[in-house]
Amino acid sequence: MSRIRRNRHVAVAVTVGVAALSWVLVTRLAGVNLTVKFPHSSPSAVAFGAVVAAAATTTMAGWVLLAVLERFVPRPLVTWRWLAAAVVLLSLGLPVAFATTFAAATGLIAIHLAVGVTASAGFSLSGTNVGEDRPAGIPARLARRSA
Repeated sequence: MSRIRRNRHVAVAVTVGVAALSWVLVTRLAGVNLTVKFPHSSPSAVAFGAVVAAAATTTMAGWVLLAVLERFVPRPLVTWRWLAAAVVLLSLGLPVAFATTFAAATGLIAIHLAVGVTASAGFSLSGTNVGEDRPAGIPARLARRSA
């Protein structure tokens, strides 16, 4: 397995772990009842499994998008970062629109931000610059400064 692929597996695993930890912190430690109400339905609690599944699914979708961009776009990481930021910002509208309480909205926003930031950082550090052998992200910036 390549270093990039291994790092991306780690990014997915860490992101899912952060989602799980965030849910536990918000619901158990802070005691927030994460309840949402969608139109034409009764209020329902946001379950642990749903948070973990959503984090895994969206992170894997981000990986696929980054892989596609790496094949077809000259600066894939820059493009991916902008798209990832847009997706995270758009996802914040869901808790605002459907949470039943202010505390639930705040807790869900915190989980969304934790997952988005972790996935973005993980994939940004695991990417490569097209046409270069060295990785992108912080290590590449440090290498360019010392060169």
